[in-house]
Amino acid sequence: MMQVPSLFQTYTGRLIDFREIRTEDIDILDIAHGLAHITRFGGQARNHITVGEHSLTVASLVPPPFKFTALLHDAAEAYLGDIPKPLKNLLPDYQRIEKQLMGIIADKFGFPYPVPWIIKEADRQAIQQEWAENVLNSRPKNSIPDDLTVRDEFLARFREYELLHVKDAPGGQ
Repeated sequence: MMQVPSLFQTYTGRLIDFREIRTEDIDILDIAHGLAHITRFGGQARNHITVGEHSLTVASLVPPPFKFTALLHDAAEAYLGDIPKPLKNLLPDYQRIEKQLMGIIADKFGFPYPVPWIIKEADRQAIQQEWAENVLNSRPKNSIPDDLTVRDEFLARFREYELLHVKDAPGGQ
């Protein structure tokens, strides 16, 4: 019988020890792939909607200097999963690990963490829109992208926004 490893293996084959996450453990392909496959709202929405789609939406709502950070604002969820807020509020250890991992990701890619208020506001707007379109109602099935399309779009926007990105854009915190 095959033994399941005690370390977390990523899409690109990296092995991560959550007790000692290192900058070199982080890879944009792992982030894009993970976020494109992790569903929002605990998988309980009427439509399939991913954290990758959410990240693309948030990035679309902010001005160019903030797009890069907005795209990566939930990057830790690629490794930790998306836990619905009512449950996440009951898990202080998870929140601590998520914040630590986001700090490592922010250091790797050179964006401010905590993210600027403008991104938090765009995140709030995106959640309201997603809730209305995917939890309370149903979108036409042909308007829901498949996960690999979301991954590829995420990577394309990452490359595009990276060129616009100014480290430590105004408004950090």
